[in-house]
Amino acid sequence: MASGCFLNILDMAAVNAWILYKKCMGSKISRRDFIFELANALRANHMSAKERPAVPVPVSVAFEQGADLERRRQCQVRKNCSKNRSKDACVRCRKVVCGQCAGGVSVICVNCKAL
Repeated sequence: MASGCFLNILDMAAVNAWILYKKCMGSKISRRDFIFELANALRANHMSAKERPAVPVPVSVAFEQGADLERRRQCQVRKNCSKNRSKDACVRCRKVVCGQCAGGVSVICVNCKAL
């Protein structure tokens, strides 16, 4: 029920923004196109922060089964990981690595990947 109310308020805000945009800019953009452009503009800042350049991982650094831990532990790579927990460990330095700090398909922390 609460999510439906939130979505209705969000829809009303988008419609109001569309009406104001049409009046101020003199544009004849459709509501659908305006909402798509609005969504793309709002998510652009967040997506650019998430994107990482794709760096191929050498075949010699394959995922080792021994790098898995028995229980979940807090990430040991960065201090600002919001206490992310994982069972994966870096193949090179054996530190616990969360999903944000993993450097590719095989589990390599971002510190070892930079080497």
